[in-house]
Amino acid sequence: AMHASGLDGVMATTLGASILGQPAILISLLVIGFGVLLTGFASNTAAAAVMIPFMIPIAALTGLDPRTLAFLAGVGVSMDFVMPAGTPPTTMAYGTGYLKLRELLLAGILVSAMGIVVGAVFSALIW
Repeated sequence: AMHASGLDGVMATTLGASILGQPAILISLLVIGFGVLLTGFASNTAAAAVMIPFMIPIAALTGLDPRTLAFLAGVGVSMDFVMPAGTPPTTMAYGTGYLKLRELLLAGILVSAMGIVVGAVFSALIW
């Protein structure tokens, strides 16, 4: 629906203007980071359904491979370790009752931030 209506193109043009000419590693950081943030408000599947089609026009604007950006978006939406419902392992860990929400949030922010950086560095090394 986003592609058929042209919304993906409008969004990509708006965002693309701000990231045009930026290094690939910065774009990778933004894509993965946005995926992590988006999954805080939507399920992983819904976030992927929104982000992955959006990556194709961004790739066209930036000259990057659309498969790379789609992959990074998929990785990003899979790394929400902050909220208890972010990933199944996080839900199971919180469900044991041994972790307080504050402990989960602090550890989740740290792990998610490390995942964003590691994902961006590896994407720069591989692609």
